[in-house]
Amino acid sequence: MKRVLEFSPDKMHPWAFSTVVASREQVLLLTKSIVPSRPAETGIFYVDNGSYKGFQQGNPQARRDSLLLSLYSENGSIEIFLVQKTYTNPAGVTQPEINRIVQTLHRISTSLAAAAH
Repeated sequence: MKRVLEFSPDKMHPWAFSTVVASREQVLLLTKSIVPSRPAETGIFYVDNGSYKGFQQGNPQARRDSLLLSLYSENGSIEIFLVQKTYTNPAGVTQPEINRIVQTLHRISTSLAAAAH
């Protein structure tokens, strides 16, 4: 996902002698046009909390209906969809609030998860 979302036309090699390189870059660019969600129209940002790394699709300052956080670790992944269409704060979800969500995200042990049930 990182490779797809970080790829852009300016990173293409227009004079590549290898059709393998050109084909790989075309596939990356095509995939990037399909993969991002609608919130990504206002920006795609890299987020990281040490354990999880991923992308925030959507700029909260644009005040769109939603934002998407896609975070990955060696032990799994999580997606958080923030809907702010009916959010009571007129400013909407702020970047500091999103950062707080990302920074507090962590994996809990299996025994702790079982005890919660």
